[in-house]
Amino acid sequence: MAKHPLRTLVARTLSLTLILTSWPAWAQTARVVVNVPVGQTVAPAVNAAPQLPGGGILSNAATLVMAGLALVPGVTPTAAGPRRAADRAAQAVGLPPRAVAQSLAAAAPASEPVPGASGSGPFVSEEAVRGKKVVLVGTKSSKPFILEEAARVAKQLGVELFLVDDPELRKNSKTLVDDAHFIPATVNDRSPENAKAIAELVAAHPVAAKAEVVASFLSSHAKVTAAITDKLEAAGIPGSAVAAADDKVETRRVLNKDASLAVPFREIHSADDARAAYREMGGRVVIKSVRGENSRFLALGIDSEEAAAKAYTEMDEGLKAFAARPESKQTTFSSHPGIFMEQMLEKAPGSEETSVEVIMQNGKVAFAMVSDTKSIGRKLELAAGSITFPSVQPQAVHQAFIEASAKALAVLGITDGNARLDMILTKEGPKVVEVNPFMGGANIFRCIQVLTGMSMVEQGMRALLGLEVDPGHAPDGFVDYRFWASKYTGTVTAVHGLEEAKAMPGIVDAKALVEEGDTTVAAHGQSYEEIGEIIGKGATLEEAMSNNIAALKKVTIDIMLPVRQTAEHLQPEKPDTPAPDPDAKPQPAKLWTTLVMGFMSTFAVVSAVVESTSLAVSQMTQPLTQGFMALAILVSTSYIAYSAGSFLGGRWVDKFGIARAYRTVLATRAVIWTVIATLFNPLTGTVALPALVALFSLDYFVHSIGRVAEHKLQYELFKDQPTNSSRFGSLRDFIEYSAVFFGSLMGLAVAKWGFAAVLYPAPIAFAIAAAIALTLGLPKASSKVSLKEDWAVGFKAVFANKGILMPLSGYMLVNSFLYLLYYIIGTAFGAYVAGGDPAQAAAVSGAITGVYSIGALLGAVAMERVSKRIDAATENLPESERTEAGRKLYSASASKSLIWAAAGLLGTWAFTSQAVIGHFVWPFFWVSPALLIIGYTAQKALIHLDTLMKDRIPKGDAQLAGSILGAIRTMTYLSFVGVFLLWGGIFAAVGAKAFWWFGLFYTAVAGGYVWFAKKLNPSSKPK
Repeated sequence: MAKHPLRTLVARTLSLTLILTSWPAWAQTARVVVNVPVGQTVAPAVNAAPQLPGGGILSNAATLVMAGLALVPGVTPTAAGPRRAADRAAQAVGLPPRAVAQSLAAAAPASEPVPGASGSGPFVSEEAVRGKKVVLVGTKSSKPFILEEAARVAKQLGVELFLVDDPELRKNSKTLVDDAHFIPATVNDRSPENAKAIAELVAAHPVAAKAEVVASFLSSHAKVTAAITDKLEAAGIPGSAVAAADDKVETRRVLNKDASLAVPFREIHSADDARAAYREMGGRVVIKSVRGENSRFLALGIDSEEAAAKAYTEMDEGLKAFAARPESKQTTFSSHPGIFMEQMLEKAPGSEETSVEVIMQNGKVAFAMVSDTKSIGRKLELAAGSITFPSVQPQAVHQAFIEASAKALAVLGITDGNARLDMILTKEGPKVVEVNPFMGGANIFRCIQVLTGMSMVEQGMRALLGLEVDPGHAPDGFVDYRFWASKYTGTVTAVHGLEEAKAMPGIVDAKALVEEGDTTVAAHGQSYEEIGEIIGKGATLEEAMSNNIAALKKVTIDIMLPVRQTAEHLQPEKPDTPAPDPDAKPQPAKLWTTLVMGFMSTFAVVSAVVESTSLAVSQMTQPLTQGFMALAILVSTSYIAYSAGSFLGGRWVDKFGIARAYRTVLATRAVIWTVIATLFNPLTGTVALPALVALFSLDYFVHSIGRVAEHKLQYELFKDQPTNSSRFGSLRDFIEYSAVFFGSLMGLAVAKWGFAAVLYPAPIAFAIAAAIALTLGLPKASSKVSLKEDWAVGFKAVFANKGILMPLSGYMLVNSFLYLLYYIIGTAFGAYVAGGDPAQAAAVSGAITGVYSIGALLGAVAMERVSKRIDAATENLPESERTEAGRKLYSASASKSLIWAAAGLLGTWAFTSQAVIGHFVWPFFWVSPALLIIGYTAQKALIHLDTLMKDRIPKGDAQLAGSILGAIRTMTYLSFVGVFLLWGGIFAAVGAKAFWWFGLFYTAVAGGYVWFAKKLNPSSKPK
């Protein structure tokens, strides 16, 4: 100040004079002198304010600041930079720097886009647009506000509105546009020929042909809109701009003419092309569809040739599949758009992927709002799952994005109307990801409206008509806009709770994007489909997010299989925090753990008792004296009870948890066998038949619930580890057939000491098993409760999923031989050989079932080697490919095992001879070697099929698993009931001759094995 005293005195005198003489005008323009954060909106300056050269509006306050700056040598707003200019101006005119900065923002020249300010004039008056004609292209049922707003604005301004739309969608516009103003055309056909034909149709209309403006707010109608604009030479987005913006490849080609916007890219047409493109680019790349909506078809972070080829193949298949779905007709994916690769843009540290919603007028920004595009998912792997309005990034970043947007739109030739740009801030500056040449899709309109009070449709039309754009007020909070991700693949049957969600605090809107009959695809990798959306508002972003999550928990979607999910699936609860995983386990399960070994010890005890008592009870019916139908009734009744236990047990295990269900089963069985042992008469060697049938059936009912708990334990521990699941099954079956072997030896004890040798130890063994189970950390019930009202949910899931139904059918067929052997054929063989002596018949029956169990034991051991070979074959594959490759190898192995099992079944003809060929531990018959082979081949097939079924149970809802497993076991054991009754009746009718029919029957069954082998692996052929 001491350096230029005279200049300072003159400046202050001039400033005081200006303030005093222009106070009325100063008061009129006070509303523009506010803190205007970049990206927010303010009211436009009054028309009476002075104009800068080039059309910019300059308020009196800004004039004062500019005068002050003029007195500072070498300082101008553009040369000094905003902060330095503000400081110099403040010093020159004696005003606070903050106030000066605000004035400079309001006074910025029109050539420098100012977010929130209205576009550059001169503007026409509303009177001047009355009677003008506007052609609007296309409607969409899910976005009725577009047509409603366009009709409202047209009526308000006195503009004639003409609508070009698909005749099938006329219901959308019937009450808003009269027939004389409706032009029917197939606007969803994106072909150039169709766009040209529709343009000719509009040009032939006697009134619409004179339209001054052509507008659309849906990107799917971009090409048709541009063709009409060009044909009528009307205001709107021209064809050249749409061609560049609507096609991402063309967008990149045009933008790359500006070095500051350039990004390497290449269109790809095959997996080999993808590999070649990656070799050219290297580093990290992105593969996406040439046209797109949100982030539906997008693969990020690709860093190898193989990953590029795989991503291309998956995206190509996904696009073809989606185009075939009925709901694709209203999307940009109604036909395959093509695929391209570009260098992946790496965000600058601390920045967000961003979108800029813009209204352009006369080549300048009339309105802009910057928003942050965030990811959802348990690892934030699902891109663009939520949008935050306005952006929480620094205001300087907002400004940079808006300036880059203006530059990109200028390069593309978009000078008037709406546009939306997706952008990333890189180390080199803002880069454009893609451009939407119309208003942003989804419900972005509503987000901006609820924050600023302005309508993007109304202001877009005003910009095209030449009227001044009103950008509304500054954002009065934050909006969190979320898309829902599907948890399952299936068919939607119902959506519940939407109205309740809408009524929650802070919720602006909630909407399902699917309805009954639509199909959904579960989120996988980095890809997902939006099945719904929600908009929440709050004073802070955290509050808006919290409001959304609370509301999403109210919404449920039923999907056939059927299953039910809540809408907050994969939704983060806090900014930049991965979504919680309610089903996550601390560590992947291992096979050789205390839990597994402890469970197997209880299983060994139970199996030994089950095999011993079952062998004894079946012979206690005395089939040769009381008839084979008595035996068939006992076994059939028991297995009907067993099936009922499976049916009810699936739901009970889901509800009460594995731990409570399994422990209760063991304790109950100890009580049941105590009653049986009490009722046993050692003098007659039996229990009265009615009591025996009732108690044995009750025991099997309870036993079946325990088996469901056992199978669910296998599923829960190893649902994503098919080889470990197979090992668990092999170990379990090894123990089970060891128990069969033990039970066969108990037949010798029965022959010597009678049935008391088996019945009296049974309750003690079950009590020991129950005590062991109490010490194990078995899984407890989940806090989530599955659908109580639908007891058929497991059966529906099985029949809706061929991946489960096919191996289940084979599993029932293979298993039927074992159970028929154990309960009918073995008993009949022993009875005919022993001539009616139940104790000796038990020993003979035990002999042949024991030989079968030795073969099954060897099969279980062999399966461990199969699992190891599959592990070895996949260990060098990338982690992302290993599981799927293992599944394919496992299916091929299952197919081969069924072929061998079919060959083994031909040995059933050996049952026609009951001659003894030697004695070892048991008597050895001609059928014994055949049973050894049948047991070995059947056991390998059974473990394969059981593992395939469990691996194909949907992974998303553990609460559904018990119901599916219960349904599987119910269907399996009900099929055995039919077989028991059939063969009990045959033996009752024809006696020992039934063994010939048995050989013939299982020769036909062998053919069924071969058929299933081909279905499991179509490339497999019998060898």
